[in-house]
Amino acid sequence: MSDVEAALKRLRALRSQLLARLNETDQTIAQLEKIQERIGRLTEPTLFDAPTEWPSATSRMRNATPPHEIADQAARLIEEAGRPLTRSQIVEKLREKGVQLVGTDINKNVGTILWRQKGRFVNLPKLGYWLADRPLPGLYYPGSAQS
Repeated sequence: MSDVEAALKRLRALRSQLLARLNETDQTIAQLEKIQERIGRLTEPTLFDAPTEWPSATSRMRNATPPHEIADQAARLIEEAGRPLTRSQIVEKLREKGVQLVGTDINKNVGTILWRQKGRFVNLPKLGYWLADRPLPGLYYPGSAQS
């Protein structure tokens, strides 16, 4: 890999990280703006005008990219690689493509998304995720007992 290619790869990875952080910041700003708006509407409270909806302190951040799109892109990445990919490899390649992923354990989140795509992916021990409908000679055949 040339120096320019290596630099581009690092810059793309950095861009992905910055975009994810920007997305988190935008979500935090939106939440704070909602809180500020509610504070501005507060008057002397009575039993009859108590708010019925409060922002959740434990609300989870969701991926900016819907799960089905993440799964579609993961399938394309596996197909392009022509071999199983681990969760961390899938996450790295998704970030390189600029896919915004959020959460405290992004690898686990992506793994959960793929796991929920019943019948679409298979996790081959010590190898990674593979397309469930595609044979991998000597290792996996659709319909085999391996999950």
